[in-house]
Parts: sequence; structure tokens; C-alpha cells
Amino acid sequence: MAVKNDNAQAFKWCHLALWEMPKVKARDASVAGMSVISKRISDQERIIARQLIEDWNPLVQSNMKMGNKEDRVKPAHERWLYK
Repeated sequence: MAVKNDNAQAFKWCHLALWEMPKVKARDASVAGMSVISKRISDQERIIARQLIEDWNPLVQSNMKMGNKEDRVKPAHERWLYK
């Protein structure tokens, strides 16, 4: 079974994972992965990814977060949303 290479979906999931990830080694690896995806994603795929991120809703709402609010990487990884 072949898996379709979907840069927009990969970008969305990396972005969402980084959104709440605390400052630990795993986040460094995720940032590196996001850097790779951002280099291979087309402008059209980036637009699609932004829409996917905007439209995404978790299946279960929870007050639990992976990290502290001040540890979130939103400002740092926003650079991948826009070229």
C-alpha cells in the first residue's frame, strides 16, 4: 500500500504539534522536521496548510496542555506559515 505524500497535511500536523510543545529535545527535533517540510512545500500547499490549520478542531477538548503558556512556540514557528 502506497502512502500519498501530502506536504500540506504534514505541515499542518507539525505546526499543530509545535503549538503546544514545551521546550525540550523533542521540540528541537520537531522544529528540524518543520524546517525540512517548509523547504519542500509549494506556495499553493502553504495556502492549503494555513486553511487546514485554521479549520482544525480537536476531537476532544481539554484544559490539559503539554507545556506552560510561556513555553509555546507560536511566534517562532509562525515564520513557516508565511514565506
